[in-house]
Amino acid sequence: MQGYVKSTDSITLDCALEIAREAVNKSLQLECEIALVILDSAANSLVSIRMDSAPIPCQAIAHRKANAALAFSTSTKIWDERFPGLSPGVRQGLPLQDDLAFFGGGEPLIQNGTKLGSVGISGASEAEDCIIAQSAAECFEALTSTP
Repeated sequence: MQGYVKSTDSITLDCALEIAREAVNKSLQLECEIALVILDSAANSLVSIRMDSAPIPCQAIAHRKANAALAFSTSTKIWDERFPGLSPGVRQGLPLQDDLAFFGGGEPLIQNGTKLGSVGISGASEAEDCIIAQSAAECFEALTSTP
């Protein structure tokens, strides 16, 4: 059996709710309304919120940002810098893949090199989405760091 079964760690619902609370509070500080999605390590949605005035399509965009951050273990804001160094086929083809968004607002939730989940934010400017997503990731780090 060894070698054929693996277990994976993931964030809990309680952790996701704390991260969501931080993201909502940060968006209120910035005076913007957002949609957010928090995924576990298997890309299952734990929390999905759309604030009252956030555009409806932002919910799906937030999910795609969270998916991209989880899949590639990196912040989605880095893709503007990364795409020019990729082959033309990758530059054209990667953005066409279903359920991925390659612009700022997605952050992986990683502890000790292990992907435990991700967060996606959409609805404000890209810069504000990045600030809120980073704040959510920092909340995760604070919640999971050992004293």
